[in-house]
Amino acid sequence: MRAAVAELMDRAEQRMRRAIAALPDGEYAYEAHLEGGSTRLEPLTVRARVAVAGERITVDLTGTSPQTAAPTNVGPAMAPTGAFTIIKAFLDPGADVNSGAFRPLTVITPRGTIVNADPPAPCGGMVEVKYCVETAVMGALAQAIDGRVAGDLKGGGNHCYVGGPDPRTGETFIFYEYPAGGTGAFEGGDGSNTVRTWTESDMTTLQPIEAVEQLYPVRIERTALREDSGGPGRWRGGLGLTREIRIQVSHSRLSVLAEKAVLPPFGVCGGAAGATNRFWVRRGDRPIQPSPLPGKVSGFPLDPGDVLLMESSGGGGFGDPLERDPAAVAADLAEGYVTPAGAEREYGVVWRDGAVDASATRTRRAELRATRPHVRLEGVADLDADRGRLVRLDAATAARLGAGVGAVVELVNPRGAPLRAWVAGVIPGDGHRVEIAAGALALLAMPDGATVELRAVHSGVLGQSDARPR
Repeated sequence: MRAAVAELMDRAEQRMRRAIAALPDGEYAYEAHLEGGSTRLEPLTVRARVAVAGERITVDLTGTSPQTAAPTNVGPAMAPTGAFTIIKAFLDPGADVNSGAFRPLTVITPRGTIVNADPPAPCGGMVEVKYCVETAVMGALAQAIDGRVAGDLKGGGNHCYVGGPDPRTGETFIFYEYPAGGTGAFEGGDGSNTVRTWTESDMTTLQPIEAVEQLYPVRIERTALREDSGGPGRWRGGLGLTREIRIQVSHSRLSVLAEKAVLPPFGVCGGAAGATNRFWVRRGDRPIQPSPLPGKVSGFPLDPGDVLLMESSGGGGFGDPLERDPAAVAADLAEGYVTPAGAEREYGVVWRDGAVDASATRTRRAELRATRPHVRLEGVADLDADRGRLVRLDAATAARLGAGVGAVVELVNPRGAPLRAWVAGVIPGDGHRVEIAAGALALLAMPDGATVELRAVHSGVLGQSDARPR
């Protein structure tokens, strides 16, 4: 038995080593963000440098944000687990998962950071940090595997709590759900709708309505797929869900811990982002945002009759949305995955009298292509920063995108993950150019002077919605 166990681990190691050896040697970098701030977005950052050397991979997370007093920290085990999960899934998905497959991988997690916090740091948001590590490693690895990646995921546990006194029992109740979202699209296939992602197993995410209403003083009024939430692309990201819960007692409170509520799950290889997570309250006919930072809510008071809306994010898309087969868009319309307005806005598909108007679709797609902003990258030395990637836009481009200082923009990578950057300033001119930190060019794996598509993501001001209507 011992010999068989050793043999299985050795086989897994050799499979992984062969997969790594097939990659081009080199260093590949990317970074991902966790949302924070009170009035403006002030993210935490996970920086990943993936070095491929022969049959070994080293993931170095040096430069990641220091640990915080908030729960967005992990101990020493979670970041290596996240890095291994991504590398194993993309390089050798079909073989055994055991410690032998882990042997060719080294993960460096600096002490005192959010990926390896010193006690007694709180670690309630460990899934959120682990996902951020996975996103950063995937973005770096994408450069080595030439775009064979998937769109980004929903961003974490989506912890949503309602608690308070239950007059039926005289005890305190806690109703806790963590709604699933869409998974990312990949080359050749759409993402899956409202499932737990493959990095977190198939945990139950929505409790049966009958059980909820027997146990808690709430009523589930609606559970549905969230239309237009999947990231547009040649292959579409999976949809998130909408869950509406009516509160039936006084003195209950809402708390939320979620990511991707400001920065949506990105698309890859030209695909667009999925919808952000949204957790909000409808009081009568009035929508209420319970926190300026929508994924972080602590003890928001709820009134009887309030409706809590949990709207989970969709996965990122893969490939240019204007290259999606109109027949596939028509199928999405028939299923209710996409609205007619969304089909025209995102895919350039015009729906008239219950069918695709082929002539109008060709015209609309040409119009959308012509209006996409493209910019020339100019690497400069004075924009490197410890927190976030910074860019300066020329005045005409900034006005076209509605992106002022502090806004978040996205530089599209046609063969991998996009680079998200913060606007540090607006410079004169209408030359369709972006001044960018020299180090950030490596994250895109593009040379100085390259031309890329530029998208607006968020204003950077908390309490405002993302740049894309949903």
